[in-house]
Amino acid sequence: MAAGEQELLLGARIGLPVLLALAAAVDVRHRRIPNWVSIGGMAAGLVLWTWHSGLSGFLASMAGLVLGSAFFLPFYMARGMGAGDVKLMGGVGSFLGPYHVLAAMIVVALLGGVIAAWVAYRQKRLKLAMRDALMVVFRQQSLKTLEHAAKEDAIPYGLAIASGTLLYLVLTVAS
Repeated sequence: MAAGEQELLLGARIGLPVLLALAAAVDVRHRRIPNWVSIGGMAAGLVLWTWHSGLSGFLASMAGLVLGSAFFLPFYMARGMGAGDVKLMGGVGSFLGPYHVLAAMIVVALLGGVIAAWVAYRQKRLKLAMRDALMVVFRQQSLKTLEHAAKEDAIPYGLAIASGTLLYLVLTVAS
């Protein structure tokens, strides 16, 4: 791990959990993540990297921001998640940089799937949700026909992003 990445993790241990807690709390309460939270997180990550490592830090942070946002962009385009979730993951990427955001996204996606399955189970809709997902995969039902159902059963994905990223940070710091 390069010196800039070690220093980033020290800064990220304070700034990133604060950003994630704020985003999760607002998303759970209001079902949206405002721009001042997500874009503020992006800016904070960029400033932190630049402060620690200059231009190379800025470029690494920008790469993390782009990768984090790009990962969830297809889900936003398919109306499976909100723009705030995409921007929040970009903010996470700006704190973590390209290597760590890729690993964190795997944890976030897995935890998000578990949360979605748990919510569907609690709503007694797990079987229906699995059937709908398979129908989309096998092109027997379009994404647009699922848009209404997705809005009805929406989960605050900011909570999954926060939980998954924090879990990744704990696992990274512990190793």
